[in-house]
Amino acid sequence: MAKVSDLLKNPLKQMGLAISARDRTLNLYVWDPRVKVLGGVQKHDFAVFSLDKKCLKTFHPKEIKYIMNNLDPKVHGKVMMLTDQKISKGVTMAVGEHCVRCYEYIIDYFENDDTTDEQEMFSRLGFEEEWDTIPEAFKQRILAVDKIVLERYADWFDYNVFNSYIKCIRHRQELEAAKNATLNSQLSTLN
Repeated sequence: MAKVSDLLKNPLKQMGLAISARDRTLNLYVWDPRVKVLGGVQKHDFAVFSLDKKCLKTFHPKEIKYIMNNLDPKVHGKVMMLTDQKISKGVTMAVGEHCVRCYEYIIDYFENDDTTDEQEMFSRLGFEEEWDTIPEAFKQRILAVDKIVLERYADWFDYNVFNSYIKCIRHRQELEAAKNATLNSQLSTLN
């Protein structure tokens, strides 16, 4: 909580408001414009507060492109920036242990009807853009989570972010199944 307090006291903090596409609640997004490098990736301390529920939803470092996904007026209702956007943009994403671990929490978020799942949906959509650069061990963990989500939660919601997320992970599962079938076919011809 000390880090959240420090972020809120920071006179340079950036803020925006948006109505969540998932549950139509009003959220306050606060981030530090100062960049910190974690695992070779430029990130910003980032907090999301539910103003309707009067609680802190999440606090962890995020890349600026994923922070800004939460403030996209094409996705969320009634977006308003409360501060100027003087932000230094990050470099190409490098999906690491922290990113994958955070994504694995999406199952708990769905089980507990926690709207923080939306943050991880955006992260997963970003993973797709960087798929070819993700280490194989991380890909397997991501695919395992995707499979569970498709089996248990694919029909739970019907809104734009969730539908894009489900479409994305379903497509990736199909691509991986086709790739594995091709590899198995090639291996069987060698034997």
